[in-house]
Amino acid sequence: MKRWLRIVLFLLCLFVFGVIVCLFYRMGFYVDEHGTSPAAVWGGNRWLWLDWVHLFASFAACILSGILVFKKD
Repeated sequence: MKRWLRIVLFLLCLFVFGVIVCLFYRMGFYVDEHGTSPAAVWGGNRWLWLDWVHLFASFAACILSGILVFKKD
């Protein structure tokens, strides 16, 4: 894989991770201000856990794509 393609992949993963973290941050404000729970916002515990999995999978993709960028061929 070409180096510039690895860099683009890393930047896309970083952007997606940033968006997901921003959504979690805003959800925390909403939950705090309206006195509700994150499970109520996401529609149940299952969807809350799936969103946590989404966050961690995005983080793992960032780490793996970052390793690919700095790995020597």
